[in-house]
Amino acid sequence: MIERYTRPVMGRLWSEENRLAKWLEVELLACEALAKRGEIPKDAIAKLRQGARVNVARMQQIEAEVKHDIIAFVSSVAETVGEEGRYLGRDLELLARRDHLAQAARRSAGRRRLRQLLQDHEGQEDALHLMGLCSDGQVHSSLTHLYALLKMAKDHGLERGVGASLPRRRAA
Repeated sequence: MIERYTRPVMGRLWSEENRLAKWLEVELLACEALAKRGEIPKDAIAKLRQGARVNVARMQQIEAEVKHDIIAFVSSVAETVGEEGRYLGRDLELLARRDHLAQAARRSAGRRRLRQLLQDHEGQEDALHLMGLCSDGQVHSSLTHLYALLKMAKDHGLERGVGASLPRRRAA
């Protein structure tokens, strides 16, 4: 995002701090699930929730060394909570699953950003313009996603000027 063209509320939603805060929430939820299964002490959850913090600069420093964003994230947060930090990122084989959770957090954040944008224009005579692939191929695009975006726009009173670009298929 280009700061001078970005409204403060949207800038906060797209910030690195917000992205990592969502990752932290996912990690804490994973720890809660592990505590329910008896794999980590339940009293550790309160300490993690109370003390776990994101330090973007520290995470980036670790990432430059280990070349893996999730490991850097977990390591940097673990440093903020002392002994309970050992419960974060408990099973490294779950990193792939955590990466999927991080993707889910990004999707959730994306929906919040879109809702904020739509709320900002609610009641105005604005048009919504969507750009991107649009096909039923289910590989890089999905009509289901387009329909969901259009429904959200309609629910916020944006009903005119909606369009999409369709990809051209290459001949074999």
